[in-house]
Amino acid sequence: MDAGDRKQWQGDQNERPLVEFGRQQARAQADALSGESIDALYSGPSLRARQTLEPLADSLGLEIEILDGIGDDETWHVPDGWDHEYDRGANVAPHAAGMAMAALWDIQLEHPDGHVVACSHGHVIPALISFLIAAHGLEGVPGELTRGQWYRIQMDGGDVVAIELLEAAEFPS
Repeated sequence: MDAGDRKQWQGDQNERPLVEFGRQQARAQADALSGESIDALYSGPSLRARQTLEPLADSLGLEIEILDGIGDDETWHVPDGWDHEYDRGANVAPHAAGMAMAALWDIQLEHPDGHVVACSHGHVIPALISFLIAAHGLEGVPGELTRGQWYRIQMDGGDVVAIELLEAAEFPS
């Protein structure tokens, strides 16, 4: 058993490391993106998210900046003051998408013409992508959003103009 196995892990989920499969995916993503012009790397606070970006950070010589708004623990919970009549499980995704969108706008303000990579774990990215598709009337984005996918989000100011599902040759799945 791998030390980072989600089902066996007893500690803080933000401290759970990547399993070997995740490390293989991180290396494949780094190989696919290492030739791109990237200005900054952002990670949610979890160790897994940081470890996912480490091969790319090493290849590009960039530091990884921690951004709470894309963290699974920071976003995937019922916010303070949430109406208790709602089903808490079903209504967390909009909160996560909103928190991640706010983080995306912060990144856009910091790098208005730049190219950045942001990494989160859990359901944050699928929630964000679903929100962006609906909020910006985007078409052509794959319909099945699952964990473990990675996307290129193109923005023009505060508007999201395109989302592309990225794939890498030999990406472990």
